[in-house]
Amino acid sequence: MLPVSSLFLSLLVLTFGQRSRFPGGRSNTINPRSIPSISDRSEITRTASGLPRPRSVRTSSLPQEELNRIATEVRSLVERVLVTPRNSRRPNFPFGPQLISSRQAQQIGRSGMMFLEASKRVRTGRSGSLPELGGNIGNSLDCPFLTPVTCDAEAKYRTITGVCNNLQNPRWGSALTPFERSAPSAYNDSLSEPRSRSALSGNLPFPRVVSTSMHEASDVGSLDVRFTHITMEFGQFVSHDIERFAPILSPREQLNQESAYLDGSAVYGSTEELAGELRTGSGGLLKTTNSPDGELLLQDFELESPECRSQIKRRCFRAGDPRVNQQPALMSMHTLWLREHNRVARQLSQLNPTWGDEKLYQEARRIVSAEFQHVVYDEFLPVIFGTQVAQAFDFPARTSGYNSDYQPTFNAQIRAAFSAAGYRFGHSLVQTFFADNLRFRDHFLRPDTLYDPSKGPSFVLENLVSNKQQKCDRLISEQLTNTLFEQVPGGGIDLAATNIQRGRDFGIPSYNLFRVLCGLRPATHFGTGRGGLVDHTSEAASILSSTYRHVDDIDLWTGAVSERVITGAVVGPTIACVVGRQFFLLKKGDRFFYENDDENARFPLDQLDEIRKTSLARIICDNTKLTSIQRQVFRYADNGS
Repeated sequence: MLPVSSLFLSLLVLTFGQRSRFPGGRSNTINPRSIPSISDRSEITRTASGLPRPRSVRTSSLPQEELNRIATEVRSLVERVLVTPRNSRRPNFPFGPQLISSRQAQQIGRSGMMFLEASKRVRTGRSGSLPELGGNIGNSLDCPFLTPVTCDAEAKYRTITGVCNNLQNPRWGSALTPFERSAPSAYNDSLSEPRSRSALSGNLPFPRVVSTSMHEASDVGSLDVRFTHITMEFGQFVSHDIERFAPILSPREQLNQESAYLDGSAVYGSTEELAGELRTGSGGLLKTTNSPDGELLLQDFELESPECRSQIKRRCFRAGDPRVNQQPALMSMHTLWLREHNRVARQLSQLNPTWGDEKLYQEARRIVSAEFQHVVYDEFLPVIFGTQVAQAFDFPARTSGYNSDYQPTFNAQIRAAFSAAGYRFGHSLVQTFFADNLRFRDHFLRPDTLYDPSKGPSFVLENLVSNKQQKCDRLISEQLTNTLFEQVPGGGIDLAATNIQRGRDFGIPSYNLFRVLCGLRPATHFGTGRGGLVDHTSEAASILSSTYRHVDDIDLWTGAVSERVITGAVVGPTIACVVGRQFFLLKKGDRFFYENDDENARFPLDQLDEIRKTSLARIICDNTKLTSIQRQVFRYADNGS
């Protein structure tokens, strides 16, 4: 394990090219002479709405008739390549629900693809200027970013979509807006072509080659004796609350379909339409399904679909995020937070019998979202980063009073590197079994365990808090590298290869560049000595050397997940930087963060003190049949918890 240096702690909380407040109140910036600012290195700037715009505009010499013809050709091309019908409510994706896009996301993606194709044609010098050609294309499109936003500055509750959290920039962090970048994109053509070129001549190794050579199967010797399997599962739930990319958007700037804020959108949804469909309309409650174990999630529309493979002919579930049915541990975590909402709503109804459905729903949602944030920052992140790093980021809850650190200049939107690489470290934590002898591979997209009278969410959660997770290292369970969403033997997805390819599709720069941006030493050779891969074991460095031709070729996810971990933490230093900075922004850039002192949205101090007593153990005990678990559920019971 790697010791934590004071220099590393000080560098961690610096945002790229942005001033940040340290716990002690002093301000620091990255030296612009050592790391150029993003705006200086980027090929695009952004409008106030967050949309890319070209730095310079060429004038057109083409007649309007020719512009119309080219625009029609571009529209026709994009319509042919889109795989999802525009009027489809539930597109079929045989490899699981992670690829499902909402209709509005499809529409925005269609627009993005058209303007991307137009940009490529303008580059050839034969299609006029981008504004003129784009104008001809845009006449047939409805761009939601151009709709004015009116905010209520005195609102007590968050919007479902996340819009108006930031009053100066209302769309920051809201659903259906582009991911932000913490480093310039690394597309081959500087526009959209996925990163695939070696720093030397030739191409990068194929993602599957990297996976099979670097990310071998983990085994019982890879278990982390300090932390439980629920750490992995809660981390996945957090991911699904803050990010879900739309696969059909222009690859130039991918779209986040979720609200970026930690607001419980995995429970409530990130669109008004979905949020309404999940509500009963009475008592502030969410819709449920009855079972011997207690309330289950609302059943889905369809009995059978490619993303629901029940062997007992039971329906899959609906929740605020469509990926809920990926596997039973995730379904159980969703069920836990749904039950907590309904438990809180019922208690509020008893205490306030005059409150109507809307008031009860909003108050329960507000409390549950605060509980969720408290568990994330006070319990989960100190485990992931270790106590010292978590404190440097100012993550743990205050013991009393309010927090006055909200920064309206911080855009909390999810960074592309976090989504496509950094936060995907959790895939290394997955072990073979989610409960007893139940393998993930046999239960992907199957809700049967939750309907089983002898099992249910209580059974699954009990196993998650009782069993160890895998270490964060280069080894990945075969459940994810060979059998993910497998329908026939040998037909599964390789998630490690998918992670690598997704990073390249997103134009994520190399591991070495992020070492520089994080204030860490980049490698100049494949050794582990001075100037080399100093945070890797000799074994990991040797395999990287035989897989990649140059240290600047190493993909961010592969390089970061294979680092030695920080003492007392789950992850290594590069992941701590990329992921920690994102959660720093999600706290400091959230006007509704539960400890904030905003006069319109803050909790009364006595209520805030009660929220600070929340723990994931308490929520599990309040909402399952379990009668006894360790107080710190992320820590293995035999390890001092």
